Amino acid sequence: MHYEELSPISREEAAIALAHDDDTYLLCQGLLRIALHEEDGEWALDHVGRFLFHSHPEVRAVAVSSVGYLVRIHRRIDVTRVLPALYALQADGYVAARVRETLEDIRQFASAA
Repeated sequence: MHYEELSPISREEAAIALAHDDDTYLLCQGLLRIALHEEDGEWALDHVGRFLFHSHPEVRAVAVSSVGYLVRIHRRIDVTRVLPALYALQADGYVAARVRETLEDIRQFASAA
């Protein structure tokens, strides 16, 4: 594994990346680029949140981590939108640790929207 700089992504590029359901790498990269660089946190959450229950476990994991990044960067999140999904994902062994970290990020960094 190597470090890769994730550059900003336009909304058009994001739409293309998120449409690549068959390319897990491109999809995960798109989610992370949105979470790290999109200035509109609500828009970012709309797009990242769609992948919290994706069939591929790595996509779910990246989506959960991306919610945490959004909270850390924007310092707010609509808890009514994300908490039910995160609580449900606690039962998913593949993402449970990331869910705990994201819930802690919400507790520590966010004010409710």
